[in-house]
Amino acid sequence: MCDQILYSTVGAHHSQVVRVLRSKGFLQDKDINKMTVLPLKNVSSILNRLITDGIVEYQEIPAASGPAYLMFGVNSTNM
Repeated sequence: MCDQILYSTVGAHHSQVVRVLRSKGFLQDKDINKMTVLPLKNVSSILNRLITDGIVEYQEIPAASGPAYLMFGVNSTNM
């Protein structure tokens, strides 16, 4: 039911990303790219839209050396 509403609201690629995040937990955008076989540019714009809509949340993880990286996951309070 939730998948059908999400599909009709934001589209097939967006709901595909949400399904992957729901099944795998928090992932980096490059991992989402590999699992959905969508271009990384599209994954980034899809994640931005889902964050804006409150469906996906992110956490900034500090790295020991180098820049921090972002992990994306489904916002369980809104789903």
